[in-house]
Amino acid sequence: MFQIKQITRDQILNMLKADRNRLFKIAFECREYNLGNYFDTCSIVNAKSGNCSEDCKWCAQSGKHNSVIEKYPLVDERSVIQRALFIQSKGIKRFSLVTSGKRLNDDQVNKVSRLIQSLRNRTDLHLCGSFGLLDKSQLEKLKAAGLQRYHCNLETSASFFINVCTSHSYEEKIQTIIWAREVGLDLCSGLLMGMGESMSDRIDLAYEFNRLGILSIPINILNPIPGTQFENLPVSNEIEILDTLATFRLINPRAYIRLAGGRSLIDGLLMKAIAVGVNASILGELLTTSGSEIDDDIATIKHGGMQINNDDGK
Repeated sequence: MFQIKQITRDQILNMLKADRNRLFKIAFECREYNLGNYFDTCSIVNAKSGNCSEDCKWCAQSGKHNSVIEKYPLVDERSVIQRALFIQSKGIKRFSLVTSGKRLNDDQVNKVSRLIQSLRNRTDLHLCGSFGLLDKSQLEKLKAAGLQRYHCNLETSASFFINVCTSHSYEEKIQTIIWAREVGLDLCSGLLMGMGESMSDRIDLAYEFNRLGILSIPINILNPIPGTQFENLPVSNEIEILDTLATFRLINPRAYIRLAGGRSLIDGLLMKAIAVGVNASILGELLTTSGSEIDDDIATIKHGGMQINNDDGK
């Protein structure tokens, strides 16, 4: 069984050039050694859609773009509870509320806090939230309401970020992550690959997650949505995706590497991802694009030799 303490950039690059199969094998063994055969599942709900002030070039929810999406304010409690109960009935462990916009204002944080309290009372789900660049006092309020994990994607390397977004900074994202940790929230932050960044940029981000101690790392694959500034970019190919997944696994040996948005672009990707060290995924609907069939995904995960959910209290 393979044990890894800290792999170097040169080791990663050499395997990518000379022996990709060895990279994949070691990544699989790294996951098996450090985290066993547990597979962590989650599902998300688009709790506030569109009309975002930010200029993220990939995002259909940006008000700077003319993508055709459904737009609505914060969803009502009844519909969220109904969705959460359905997710729980499928055996999924985590449920995340995701809202568009740079950040929620205080009134919106109060509404979301009441919703989180209702979810805690009505379900046994582990509750996560993605509400933008909140300040520390807002994060404290959400933690007190029962939120357990906060999500804020870094998306790409610090040096490449200016090429994909100019309306907020990489440093603002890092600060949000630090504040979330300080108030006692678990952390989730991920990559969006396929925006023109290099493998070196992805490796930089993987090491940044290691430095920050991020233990839930979603890997998103750009889906070039019509109307966005990235609508004409090519979709990442399968080998590039698997290279990236294996690399993130080896640099973050104890993290849950989570297959996320865009995975439906590649047929059979979930099973192939498990073989290179992935041990988590978003199941069901996504934000502005369709997701996957939950029952099919669960069958695939089990066929891959994985046990659904690590009940470790995290």
